[in-house]
This record gives sequence, C-alpha cells and structure tokens, in this order.
Amino acid sequence: MSDWDRKNILEDGLHLNSRGNNFMYQQLRRKIEFEFPNLSQKLQRWQIPSYETWIEADPWIPDNAITILNTTARH
Repeated sequence: MSDWDRKNILEDGLHLNSRGNNFMYQQLRRKIEFEFPNLSQKLQRWQIPSYETWIEADPWIPDNAITILNTTARH
C-alpha cells in the first residue's frame, strides 16, 4: 500500500475513517472466504435479532419509560 493510500484511509494518522473501515472490512471478508469458506456463506445473512427485540425483552426498562421520556421532553 502506498503512503498516499494509507493516509487516505486514516482519519488522524492512527484511526480509520469510513474508507479505512470499508477497506478493513473487505480485507477481513476476503481472508475469511479464503480460510473458512463454509463460514463465509453463513456471514451473508444477518443472524442476530434487531435491537428492537432486545429492547422489548429488557427487564430493566420500566413499562412506562417511553411515556415518561415523552412527557419530560415537552417541558
């Protein structure tokens, strides 16, 4: 990788920017496809429930939490 390419994937010289994250993702997917072809096929599909499922099942959130938040936001 050239210095120019490296600088264009880093936000501040150390942390990845959006291009860097995309580049890292593509590299990781290629490595997984090469080393673990069966796993690569499973990764094509989202397998964890969406966050709404977790929020609905969270026992620590009071039933009236949404109502309380909406009421206090108006004041």
